[in-house]
Formats: sequence, structure tokens, C-alpha cells
Amino acid sequence: MNNDDILKEINNYMNNPLSYALLLEGNWGSGKTYFIQNKINKIDNIYISLYGVNSISNLSFQLCCELAKDTNNGYVSKLFSIKKGNKAISTIGSILVSNIENKFNFSFKEVLSLIEDVDLRKKLLIFDDLERSSMPIDEVLGFINNLVEHNKIKVLIVANEQEISDKSNYLKFKEKLIYQTFKYIPNLQNIYNTLSKKESNIVIENEKFVIKEFKRKNHYNIRTLQFIIQRYKELELELEDILLKIDNVDVVNTIKNELFQYLVIVAREYKMGNTLPEFKDDTEISSYLLAARSYSGITSFKFINDFILGYQLDINLIEDILINYSCDIVSSLKGDNNPLQILNYWWEVEDDVIKDSNNNILERLQKNEYSFSLYPKILAYFVNVSKSGFGNDILDTCFKFMKKNIIESEKEVTIRYRILDIPNEYIKEDFNKLKMELNNIIEIHNKTINENTFLLSRKQKVGKKGSYLYNICMDNKSTFLNKKTFIEIVENENIIYLVKNGNSTDIRNLIYLFNEIYQYANVKDLYPSDLPILEELVKLLKKCKLNQFSLMKKFNYDSFIECIENIIIMLKS
Repeated sequence: MNNDDILKEINNYMNNPLSYALLLEGNWGSGKTYFIQNKINKIDNIYISLYGVNSISNLSFQLCCELAKDTNNGYVSKLFSIKKGNKAISTIGSILVSNIENKFNFSFKEVLSLIEDVDLRKKLLIFDDLERSSMPIDEVLGFINNLVEHNKIKVLIVANEQEISDKSNYLKFKEKLIYQTFKYIPNLQNIYNTLSKKESNIVIENEKFVIKEFKRKNHYNIRTLQFIIQRYKELELELEDILLKIDNVDVVNTIKNELFQYLVIVAREYKMGNTLPEFKDDTEISSYLLAARSYSGITSFKFINDFILGYQLDINLIEDILINYSCDIVSSLKGDNNPLQILNYWWEVEDDVIKDSNNNILERLQKNEYSFSLYPKILAYFVNVSKSGFGNDILDTCFKFMKKNIIESEKEVTIRYRILDIPNEYIKEDFNKLKMELNNIIEIHNKTINENTFLLSRKQKVGKKGSYLYNICMDNKSTFLNKKTFIEIVENENIIYLVKNGNSTDIRNLIYLFNEIYQYANVKDLYPSDLPILEELVKLLKKCKLNQFSLMKKFNYDSFIECIENIIIMLKS
């Protein structure tokens, strides 16, 4: 039954001589009150909320307050001419209800007598929030029944029947009192259009998705819609700086769209009191099937669960996740210069397209042009095409390049953020075996990286090596202090490598670093084991071939040796 149908029936009821009440029934948050205030307002009515009403006296008083606006009854007028200072009290919000009730001691008979003097034949008396009244249900409905039977007043009761606790008494009175029940189901499309009118394009363009998902779970709750829109606005603000780092408008819009759609799912389940979607192991991105026994799904993000639950977001982790995920999206974009697009529809093309794509992908893989986060997806593709008759050599070559790139990476490597769904059973075993081998290589590599944090790479540019070492040492000052050594961790070999292969700027950064680390008066107590290693470092430095140094490099080289010798004196004192 739509809004117009309900309005039509209420209008018919207003002209019906039968002494019964109507019931507008619907779930919390479905917009019943909004419907009353914005649609039924065309019918002359008096509105009363039963929320928190705990006595007939309290209810009577509220009714009197509303009637006072529409009557010249002397008793009511006298009541509402009470002064507070020099200001007349004219609304319920400015009156201390309990004091007024106690002073005038309203009784049910007095209310009826007041009503008898008021012409309510053309008015609709609306009692909202029946289930939220603090009175026994039989007292509330008994009061309303007297209004209907004895005073012939037209009454509309608004309630959520599921939340009425005393079902037996309610059903007993309902059979006698209620003439017709309207099940209120809001027009989600109209409501969503109104709520999203001034929101971002992502919110506006997902109207069909949101409405479909609400209907699929029979969840017609306007408050949930408001919650979703508000929380998404807050999420966009949280992620604004991260998304600015992704220099591709299409990719950013795709990410925003996927974030919004998954937020809709999580918010809906949260508001319905259901368990939120789960993530396996330490996976941060996965897939969420919209319906059982369906291949229709969306991308799910673990941090959205935390966001909806109100937990503090790890922005650094989210940045890592979304930057990596953006590479995955780029791989799906169509274009002549993007051979990875074949990964998404390889089964639809001819042999020559597969062969060209294989060569292009392997060439770029050899040059280490792909994000590590794409490796599972690329690996699955080559397992598929190799099993389809294109030969194992392409799979072996792919895996060889992946291993090499991981081992030679100067940073930690991760491919764990996303679970890759492999629906084809016939490749699962081979794919999982190779994926596990990659994971083992990554684990060993990352352990090595962590143990050699201060190792300088030949790939680092001259002039940048010294600043790299300075910055990473400054970030780890607490490590040196805890272990009571600096040079033993950084190692003389590292320093000599930088002096030989760096330039004047690199060596100057070494001077800044050593002065910063050994600046303390109690340096002897802070780094007790560094003295012999520094003495050895001076000897190694003096063996360097100066004829290979520029004038400024020689200047800073001499300054560096002098710096270390001064530190040695401090350690000996």
C-alpha cells in the first residue's frame, strides 16, 4: 500500500460514521512519523506522541495542551493564561509537566468534559509511538477506546507492533478497537532522492544499488539511509589525503564507488544487528557475495568494518592497502598500452591476442614494472593459459621473474592484502602451490630486510645515500640506545661503502649523523662497546684512495675522520 492509498483510506475513514480507530503499523525508522508530519498534515489533526508517557494524568495533560490551541473553553483558557514572570506559557515545552499535573490534578472525567465542549468531528486525533509508552498497554488503549466509543473521535494509532511487549492484552484491545490496519512501507526511491540531493556523485549514482540491497533484506529504515550517507561523508574526509596520492581520476572514482557499496552492506548489517562480513587470516581486501549461490559480488574492505564499529583507523595501513589496490584497478582498465587487461577476459579472445599479451606482460615483469600486489592475479593468469595449451615455459618464466624481483627489492614485500578468488578447481592446486612458494620467498626476504635495515644499496643514487642512512638512523635512535651500540649495528662496511661510492653531500650527512648520535656527555655509558669498532673505522678510512675524490669530497672526508677521532677521545675520557 503506497502513501496515496493510505491517504485515500484515511479520508474515507474521516467520512465514515463507524466508531473505530485506524492503525498505521511499521518498523522503527521506516518514516511513519515523517509521513504523518508531511503527508497527513493535509488532514486537520491533533498529534500526540506517547513516547515516555507514564500515566493517564500525563496523557490527559498533553491532550489538553494540544486542545488548548484549538478551543475557547474557559477552563483550558484559564489554565493556559498562567504567567511565568511576565511571559505567558503557551507551549508544552515551556511548562514543567509534573508540577502542572500535581497542581491541577487532571482526571479522565475532566478530560472528557473538556473534549465534549470542543468540536473534534472534523479532526483526526493521532497517537504516535504506542510501543514506547511507559503505561500498561490496556490503560493506553482503554483511554483511546473511550475517546472513540463515547466521544466519536476519529483516531489514528501509530505503532511498531513487533516492539509491543504485552502482546496478549494488545491483541485483545486491537480486535475491539482497530477498524483497519495499514502496513507502512516507505518509498525508498523518493526518500533516497531527497536525502542524497546535495551529496557527492558517488552517493547519488548508487541509488539503485542501495534500494536493491535494502529491499533484498527487507530493511526499510530511513535512519539507516541517513547513517550510511553521513558515515560515507566522514570516510571520504578520513581518506582524502590518501586518494589525492592516486593520480588517476577513474581509479579514484572506482575506489570510492567500491568503498561506498561495501559501506552500505556493512552499515545495513550493523543496523539490523547481524554479524558483519568476515575476513580470512590477515587479509584486508576480499569479495562479498551479495546473495547465496550467486557470482554477483562486490569488493570488501576490512577497515570499513572497523570504521562502522567506531574503531580508530590505521591510516598508514589503509594508505598501503589502497595504493596497492589502485594498481589492481589500473590493471583492469582497457587500453592499448595495458596488456594486463587480458587478465580479466582472457577466455574470450583468440590465440594471437593471448600470445601478444603473454610477451608484453613477461617483458614488463622482467623490468619489474608491476606492483607486488598484482603478482597473485598475474600468476593465476599464467597458470590458466599454461594449462590451456600455451606451454609451461611461460609460467616458469613468469615465476622466475617474480622471485627475482622480490629478492632484489630494497623494501619489505607484501601480497597479502587481498584474497584472490580462484573459481576454477582445475587450477587451484597449482596456483596455491606456487602462491605458497612466493609467500615463503617473501617471508625470508622480509626477514633479511628487517635484519639489514641499515644496509645501503647500490641502486641508491649518489648524493642520496647519506641522507637515506641519516634518516633511517634517526628513526631508530631508540634501538641504538636500547642495545647500547650504534656502529656495531650500522657496521663499518656500510660506512666505508658510502665514503667510497658517495659524494661530498653523502659524507657530510655522515658527519651530521655521527655528531647527532654521539653528542651526549655520558656517551661512554650509552655506547660502551663502540670504541674499538670506531678505532677500526678510522684505520679503514685512512686506507681509502684519495686520488679518486673531488676537492669537496676530500674536504668532507678529512672532516669526517676528525669527527670520529673526537668521538673516540670522548669515549676514552
